[in-house]
Amino acid sequence: MEEKNKNKGKVRLIHFSDVHLGLEVHGRKDPQRGLHDQVRDFVACLDHLVRVALEERVDLVLCAGDAFEHTRPFPSVLRSFLEKVHKLAQEGIPIVLTAGNHDMPASRGEGSPLDIAPMIDPMRIHFKRAAGWVAVDTASGPVSVLCIPYASTLHLLRTEEMSGRSDDQVSTMASERLMSIIERQAHQPPERPGPRLLLAHLWVEEGSLSGTEKWVSTVRDPRISIRTLSRLNFSYGALGHLHKHQRLGDDAHPFVYCGSLGRIDFSEEKDEKGFCLVELRRKGEVWSTDRIDFIPTPTRRFFTLTLDISQESHPTQAILNFIDRRDDIRGAVVRLLIKIQESQKGLVNIPAVRAALQKKVEFIAFIRQETVGERIEPPVVSLPPESDWQHPVKLLAWWLEEKSGEKVTEVQKSRLLRRAQSLWTEVQKNDGGGV
Repeated sequence: MEEKNKNKGKVRLIHFSDVHLGLEVHGRKDPQRGLHDQVRDFVACLDHLVRVALEERVDLVLCAGDAFEHTRPFPSVLRSFLEKVHKLAQEGIPIVLTAGNHDMPASRGEGSPLDIAPMIDPMRIHFKRAAGWVAVDTASGPVSVLCIPYASTLHLLRTEEMSGRSDDQVSTMASERLMSIIERQAHQPPERPGPRLLLAHLWVEEGSLSGTEKWVSTVRDPRISIRTLSRLNFSYGALGHLHKHQRLGDDAHPFVYCGSLGRIDFSEEKDEKGFCLVELRRKGEVWSTDRIDFIPTPTRRFFTLTLDISQESHPTQAILNFIDRRDDIRGAVVRLLIKIQESQKGLVNIPAVRAALQKKVEFIAFIRQETVGERIEPPVVSLPPESDWQHPVKLLAWWLEEKSGEKVTEVQKSRLLRRAQSLWTEVQKNDGGGV
């Protein structure tokens, strides 16, 4: 036991987050295996993570929230994630998980799907759905992990505290409340040697949002300053919630978003996806981050193809030739936007185009025709001063972009959003700022 609790001067870990296992948008469900294409994509990313963890002989794995897309995942989805966690534990690698907003139940009394994980191996699998420390014994010695699960403004503040206040005021109050929780916990670490790590699912205000968060992030969400976090003397901050990989803070004591493990949708098509392989070293009595390697995952590629055939005399053949030349789209998720003239409407053989694409790609999100020269007025989506905690017009815009497919044209989108904004503004006037 004495040798087990003695640090060797180096700790290696894997940090991953935002798997969103159970998301089923871009693909189809395999009736034989019971898994959707997008689920299989994310499971393949998890398999890659486990292989790297075993090959690199890491001491610890950290999951910074949003393991699942829903708080009640299908049994096959739940099993797929727990199998990977169990594999790590079987190989002697402890794993610490904290709750994100997607796997945190709305009601305090409800269970989270991650509640089951520690039952598999209580010694090596740890899940925290409330702020607090986890003392972990690794092959390289003890490590202390402060877990900060996602905390919404509605959980941090009482209704009467928010009443009559602007969104900025509410956000500031929630941020201060969350920071006080983090500071209070940070000053009460377990009395043991080894590095002190932060594992948190939160929004650092200096962080860059990807397309996904730009649509669904809430104006009242608490945001924490990196300057404040940096004063708390963590050796490494493993963050989740923002899907873009980024590093904040100083080199020796960084706070890192590893980003989402796989590609969620077309807003992330140009983002590299993966997880972080981190090495911590002790210099004297101080632990600091010595190295961070970003390890890409084999997630599916997303492509937005735009083709202008407005000057082509044989539009369908021009599209087929274009598809034939694009060897880079094999096995990818693709959406195709075709620019045509008004006079060409009806000349494009969409079934033939779809058949040609299907021979190369894994999934076609949509094939859409847009008339060249048609003026599309962008909708003005202004945020009311007293909006709901999730803005409905922004969510509608996200849905139209990601899920409406070829059934809704760009002109129709614009009209729908302008009408939705008008209705929302009217609701605000009649209800005095709430729904």
